[in-house]
Amino acid sequence: MHFRKIVGKKVYLSPRSNDDAEKYTEWLNNYEIAKYINQHVKTISVESEHEYLAKNDTNSYNFAIVDNETNELIGSIGLMDIDYINHTAELGIFIGDEDHLSKGYGSEAIMLLLNYGFNFLNLNNIMLKVFDFNKRAQNEVNPK
Repeated sequence: MHFRKIVGKKVYLSPRSNDDAEKYTEWLNNYEIAKYINQHVKTISVESEHEYLAKNDTNSYNFAIVDNETNELIGSIGLMDIDYINHTAELGIFIGDEDHLSKGYGSEAIMLLLNYGFNFLNLNNIMLKVFDFNKRAQNEVNPK
């Protein structure tokens, strides 16, 4: 079940649900998805994903990316390694549902999370690391 925590036009961000562990496991074991987030060398079990989703990390805010029209889980986004003294964080994102790639869903999710981070969490700097070969992500954060 997903909840409309942060709502945009195409997507909304919801607290992640343990019910989504199987879908996340499927995506994270897909080489074509996992290579862009440096997870391709790992084998992830449903059990380990359940454990990961159940963790309560006070230095991160993680959300499911959900399609507004279909309520379908399409990816994950979060702020990690939050430094509350220096007001910084690192952003991580992936769209796991290949039907939603390169259609602006990731861009909107990033903008929603940046607004949340800067305006509600009072962060001053949010960094996104992108591999050189990940042209799609580079276009998401630097649209032409």
